[in-house]
Amino acid sequence: MSFHLPLRLAIAAVIFAGATMVAHASTITETFDFTATGAVTASGSFTITFDPTLTYYNDSTDLTVNSFHDSQLSVAVPTGFNYTPNSFVPGELTIGGLLNSVAIENAFTNDYGLVIGGANTADPYFLQYGSSNTSTYITDTDSGTVTLVGATPEPSSLVLFGTGVLGLAGAARRRFARAA
Repeated sequence: MSFHLPLRLAIAAVIFAGATMVAHASTITETFDFTATGAVTASGSFTITFDPTLTYYNDSTDLTVNSFHDSQLSVAVPTGFNYTPNSFVPGELTIGGLLNSVAIENAFTNDYGLVIGGANTADPYFLQYGSSNTSTYITDTDSGTVTLVGATPEPSSLVLFGTGVLGLAGAARRRFARAA
């Protein structure tokens, strides 16, 4: 009889945890590696946590710059991102300098912008990259690549996995209790 109470409490805890995570079930964390070639060369890696059903504007709190190099920029630039799930380009993600806005590159300033399409899919694609510094106007390139680096599981998937492990543990414990 004492076995049933802890099992019921564990199941209730998993159900409660799953219910509280439902609001964040669609939040994902993605790492995008990119390379831009052409009039300006740039490369880098950014990790972004976002809900692909929501719109973001000049968000810098959910963005980590893992690496970044631009042939025109020699100073660090405060970086943020915009994301629009249903724009002209579905899943459009813009990563760039926050001088005026992520979506606005400023000529003759240390600024840049990377535009990625399909950021909410398993196959994002490069759209455009542009940058400027204090002595050059904006230089754009439409040539480049974007690679998605390993997806992070959604919280709801982790809850489902945890429920399965608890079920297997309960079944194994029941089997050992009958054998004894």
